[in-house]
Amino acid sequence: MKKIITLALILGCFILAACGSTPEVNPGRNPELVIVIPEDWSPSPESDDAVMMTITHPVRITEWKIEIQPVRQGGGRGEGGGRGEGRGEGRPEGQEGQEGEAAPRAPREPFFLQTGTGPLPGLWKWDGNTTRTPQEGRRGARTVQSAADYTIKVTAIDNFGNSVEKEEQFSTGIIVRREGDVYKMAVTSIVFPGGSADLYAVGEAEQRSNRRILRLVNRALNRFPDYRVTVEGHSNPDNAPGTPARETEETRELIPISQARAEAVVNYLSNADNFDDIPPVDSTRLTAVGIGGRNPVVDFDADAEEKAANRRVEFILER
Repeated sequence: MKKIITLALILGCFILAACGSTPEVNPGRNPELVIVIPEDWSPSPESDDAVMMTITHPVRITEWKIEIQPVRQGGGRGEGGGRGEGRGEGRPEGQEGQEGEAAPRAPREPFFLQTGTGPLPGLWKWDGNTTRTPQEGRRGARTVQSAADYTIKVTAIDNFGNSVEKEEQFSTGIIVRREGDVYKMAVTSIVFPGGSADLYAVGEAEQRSNRRILRLVNRALNRFPDYRVTVEGHSNPDNAPGTPARETEETRELIPISQARAEAVVNYLSNADNFDDIPPVDSTRLTAVGIGGRNPVVDFDADAEEKAANRRVEFILER
């Protein structure tokens, strides 16, 4: 009889443990979180890259949140092109306050936001698309950009309210998207001086960034050696389409500067002196075209952060 009672008690303990009846004890400390992001991460439906999240904590995580934002860029980087090409980019977003002070910025809606309950994902993938609510009558950047800087912020909370919040900055690689028989790449982070197409007339930090980005472009293009490449320069319009002011802006400013910048990128990619251990791109594959502001991805009256996506170089690959 005693053996039966002992076995019943042991079995009961196993059942209670299996059902989670053992109460958790508040550890009185926050979780520890480590985020590991792939170098030159290229989030897209075609990518297998994943972020690794390791959390150390003695009790259950019950809620978590992942936010991604583009890093704000100011005019000091020199992306602008003078009148009609990025005016006002050096000011913080929002209207100027009295005595030249910038008004406080409204909180930005995250470019990407995901929340969940239960354990934090150990390996997390992202297709690169935004979760921002589209503004009626206005286009905005809807996908992650190639060779651009972003932050990822991860928050995790246990069932006692202990929490951790960690933020990391990362740079994306070159994202190649397929559209039918054509491959496309768009790069918004190549830096030019205002009103100029001279890649070398920027600061040392910008030159280093340009070298890194154009090296990534080179490697991406040479993965498709049998494809012709149209290098399109795109500019950032300041006037409404269909107006005389816009037409003047295009013909006098946007198209000429975008053509010159596309040609500068073609010349750089095809020059062997710019690459030590990898071949340049065959110049016979490359054609430069200035599009100006005729094909914006963001409307002319959007805020400065979103409009930056208009000032880009696109690479169209086709057989």
